[in-house]
Amino acid sequence: MMQLKPACEALYHDMVSEIYASQHPDLSPASRVTLCFKICTDYWNRLKELMKDHNFEDDDEEIWFFKHIKPKFTALIEYYTLVYHAELFMSSLNEESLDAFWKKEKEKVKKFYCAHEPFCEYYKNNETCMDYIYFLRKHAEDCKECYNKLFDTDHQFITTHSNTVSSMLAYDMYEVYIMQQMKKVDDHISL
Repeated sequence: MMQLKPACEALYHDMVSEIYASQHPDLSPASRVTLCFKICTDYWNRLKELMKDHNFEDDDEEIWFFKHIKPKFTALIEYYTLVYHAELFMSSLNEESLDAFWKKEKEKVKKFYCAHEPFCEYYKNNETCMDYIYFLRKHAEDCKECYNKLFDTDHQFITTHSNTVSSMLAYDMYEVYIMQQMKKVDDHISL
């Protein structure tokens, strides 16, 4: 029987290593983001393949997978989707429009956190009392909005809140990216 935790962690480590190795300075920013997106998607598919025939030992193992492992992979897919979108728009904007664009993107992050505030606090405070509802697949059977991600069309990999965790982690990374881009705009304007 597969040792789930080490297998998942090794796959994640390999993905992050491949993302790091793909950062070629001769690639355009959009090309780098596209490559990273592809790497993340490939590794998410590898993880799903690894999990296809795996029966969780118990509810705790299933919760662990959907609360911690799946979001580590899918958050990166979401993050690179957000960054790719930004890269496409950035190239066509002047400095004034770029500043407005980043403020709008920052507002998008804020709206997400406002819409999901109780759950985000629950997750970030490492609470566990609702994990059996949020991260067990049996509670997502009638949850139509759970299938709102392009990378999540298979009911075997859906819980009511695993996608929310993915989005939250993606927005955390994207917020850092936004702040870096806003600083670049400010620095350029200051010159």
